[in-house]
Amino acid sequence: HKTESEINSRDWSSDVCSSDLKTIGKQNLDFMIQKLNANAQPYYTLVDTSGSLLSAPKGYDLNVENFVEFLDNGLKEFDARQEKNIASTGIIQNKED
Repeated sequence: HKTESEINSRDWSSDVCSSDLKTIGKQNLDFMIQKLNANAQPYYTLVDTSGSLLSAPKGYDLNVENFVEFLDNGLKEFDARQEKNIASTGIIQNKED
């Protein structure tokens, strides 16, 4: 977890955004534009530990059940990928990492 003061200066520039990425908000915006070709907020994305999408992004939705389903589906996909990784490598990773 990096704080604004801990962000390395090499992380402050972007090929996509015209401004420096000196805040977490600007870094999140840059991520959304580069990975998702989107610039809308809120725009929920679930990614695995390598930054790959776990499910299709989700825009604003007032229906709580839809959002919970979105989260549950992302968790199921994450767990499936973890199981596949364990099966292919034989390495068990601590879920708390």
